[in-house]
Amino acid sequence: MIVIAGWLGVTMLPVGGTVFAATCQDQLVDETFTCEFIDQGGGPGTETWQFTAPGTLGDFDLTVTDTGQTRGCSCQARGTFRDPEFDQNRAEFLCGLPAGDIAEAMSGRVTLFGEISAENVQFGGSTPGVSTLFRCRKS
Repeated sequence: MIVIAGWLGVTMLPVGGTVFAATCQDQLVDETFTCEFIDQGGGPGTETWQFTAPGTLGDFDLTVTDTGQTRGCSCQARGTFRDPEFDQNRAEFLCGLPAGDIAEAMSGRVTLFGEISAENVQFGGSTPGVSTLFRCRKS
């Protein structure tokens, strides 16, 4: 522990500790988020997301508690093509939903404040190519 003393008081900082979560999974799992969304096909709405691990469809799962729909998720790779670090991204994640003739892909980012911004695209079904934007806060 490092102690910094000044005329305003004493501050103690951890040495060797992690200030930020190691991966996006560390920031998301066991958390619940209230999300606002707007899509190009229907308009605004809200839903609740819960992240769990281990995942049944991915490294961790995102379940929309309002519908029971589950997406498999993984932290995005970082690094370079020659020196990749898989599942190590601190902020960015990908999720997918396999569902018969309809599939969805989602790309998201966790901010330093623990909020999420994400975009989802639907493939197949009655509204293929519809994009949805999300803004989420911890519940």
